[in-house]
Amino acid sequence: MADSIFGLEHDDEYWRLRGFEAAYDPTTLRLLDELGVAPGWRCLEVGAGTGSIAMALHARAGSVTALDQDCRYIRHLASPSFVVVESAVELADLPNDRDLIHCRFLLDLVREPRDVLEKLSSCVRASGWLLVEEFDDLTLEVTLRDGRVKELHDAIVAAKQGLWAERGLNNHLGRHLPDWLTQLGLVDVESECGCRVRLGGTNGVFAWKQSLIGMRDGVLKNGVSQADLDEYLSLLDDGGISYFSPLVVKAWGRVQAA
Repeated sequence: MADSIFGLEHDDEYWRLRGFEAAYDPTTLRLLDELGVAPGWRCLEVGAGTGSIAMALHARAGSVTALDQDCRYIRHLASPSFVVVESAVELADLPNDRDLIHCRFLLDLVREPRDVLEKLSSCVRASGWLLVEEFDDLTLEVTLRDGRVKELHDAIVAAKQGLWAERGLNNHLGRHLPDWLTQLGLVDVESECGCRVRLGGTNGVFAWKQSLIGMRDGVLKNGVSQADLDEYLSLLDDGGISYFSPLVVKAWGRVQAA
């Protein structure tokens, strides 16, 4: 269905989320298939965004509950087999019989990520799976370019990290996921991680650019001038920069059978 039908063609947040989907859905879908999501599974997608993974779970399992604190992009999907819940995850009354719970890029936006992870794990039934994906800024470096490009990139990254710190959030959350799942008593814990070199002037930089636009005020308050931000955004558009994307850590584990 065309995005313009919903009047979203100028919605920066919508396009930021769509950019993340384009970049990261293929890996998520592969992992869901490897975990064996099948008809009859009771699935919960936390932080559903614009709904791509929730719709994929619905297609595979036949039913899904999709949770987000802002459900404007998924309300139209609601049906008896596609339950839409609008709530912050910390406050949500979650079903406790899920065969699979998935969240992506959610925990780094909450103040007590481990507590949220513990809450999610308690809602997985025996032998069910919890799959979590988070960024880690370990790899967010510019590739070989001239000094000015590196200077701009480093300043932008530092401003973003400063903004996260002001909010009490963690730029290096991904590395903790495997240990946290193990500490919560999950078994068969596995993980993988990866990043890509993003080339300016390609679709690969879209999500990062939209994120910067969305946090423009915070970036400007953390040592980046409007002129520098505009110059950096132009580099993303015209191919004048390439950089390593943040590391994405994907970790999953199973609740031990009774």
